[in-house]
Order: sequence, then structure tokens, then C-alpha cells
Amino acid sequence: ILASAMGVKSVAQAWELADKVDLYPVRGQMSLAPHTNTSRHLQSILNYRGYISPALDGVHALGSTFDRENMTLDVLEDDHVEIVHHLEAAVPSLQGEIKPTEGRAALRVSSKHRFPLFDEVAPHMFVSTAHGSHGLVSTLQCSAIIHNRMCSGLRVYA
Repeated sequence: ILASAMGVKSVAQAWELADKVDLYPVRGQMSLAPHTNTSRHLQSILNYRGYISPALDGVHALGSTFDRENMTLDVLEDDHVEIVHHLEAAVPSLQGEIKPTEGRAALRVSSKHRFPLFDEVAPHMFVSTAHGSHGLVSTLQCSAIIHNRMCSGLRVYA
């Protein structure tokens, strides 16, 4: 199973399929911020144009950006501002309260259709990539589909 982000394009059997869906890297940053008197009571993840998690050890995870132009892995203050802006638009009661202190930036892979790419590209060789910003959900489903396809074609050799 090739699950190597943009690296799938370097494998001859996967290149044609990957090229058809126009894979591209996307920079994403998430922020970490201490809880406040208001936010400490959050009991579930809130999703809007971003997300905020309940505080774990007094710290919320917030996210995230989606940038096709800037590929730096540096944590950017402008991205913290964008993340907080989307939070405050969705949850006005947190206006001016959430102040990120750190974060993390990484590159994801997406496709022109914004759907994951997973398929058998050669006998017994599968690809799973382009999960974009929803990878925590789509990778689970795609891996189950690949697993089922692999197991349905198993042969026992004597």
C-alpha cells in the first residue's frame, strides 16, 4: 500500500493515476491556546470553518489553515490570526479570549476534485493519498475499503 503523500508520483505504477487527479501539496497550520474561563467548559469539538477541541491539560487545539501558495513549515502569526478570526465569527462569546501560544504547520496532499485517491494500481499494489484536510476521517474509510479488496482476492499458495 503506497500511502506516501506526494511520493506516490515517484512510483511508476501509481504515476499515471496520480497525474490524472492533479495532486498538489497544501500547507496547513493549527494553533494551540490556553483555555479561558468560558472555553474551559467546552465538552465536544466545535466545527465551523475551522475547529476547536475541548481543552486537554488546559490547552485547546484550533485549526486550521489551507494554503496552496506558501509551503513553509514555520508557524506563522498571520495564520494564528486567521484561525482565531474564524473561531470568533462562529462563537462570538469567545471574542478576544483565545490567544494562541504555539502551533504546528505541515503539508497535506489534495487533488483537484478534493476527494481522496485510493485504488489498486497494479496487482497487489494499492495507493491511498490526497486525503487533504479531512484525512482523519477519509483515511479510515479508505483503509477499510482497501483491506476488504485485498482480503477478497487472497490466494493460498501450496
